[in-house]
Amino acid sequence: MANKLYVMEQLTEEVAKDVAASPQEWMRFLNTASRLYKYTFPEQLLIYAQRPEATAVASMEIWNQKMYRWIKKGSNGIALIDNTSGPKTKLRYVFDVQDTYKVRNLGKDPQLWNLPMEGEQLVADYLQEQLSLEDTEGGFAESLHQAAKRSSS
Repeated sequence: MANKLYVMEQLTEEVAKDVAASPQEWMRFLNTASRLYKYTFPEQLLIYAQRPEATAVASMEIWNQKMYRWIKKGSNGIALIDNTSGPKTKLRYVFDVQDTYKVRNLGKDPQLWNLPMEGEQLVADYLQEQLSLEDTEGGFAESLHQAAKRSSS
């Protein structure tokens, strides 16, 4: 197990370097990370490295007990580093919704977050008001860009 843990630690570092080295790779990472906002940055890096097309990931327990979905036979879990289990670091595994199937009439589909087009202007207006951003013609994308620049400086 220690060997797999070491491999995952190395993978996290390698992927971080890769996404930082290329704007295109950074955008691909952000595309994956945007669907997995409840996970930490290192966890997002590991999910991206192992399953960049993942849309909704959770532990087997959550899929089984809350979503009434079973893991398909032969599915490989996505390894994440678990630092929360006491003094000993270990791996834990999550599965993408594509690795699951619904249990008869009980199974639920995950609610994927999205921002409807009509909400974009509300968010842009809110960001401009809260952060005193410049009025621009760039709309939602430009408001996000300005907000990111402001928060990083």
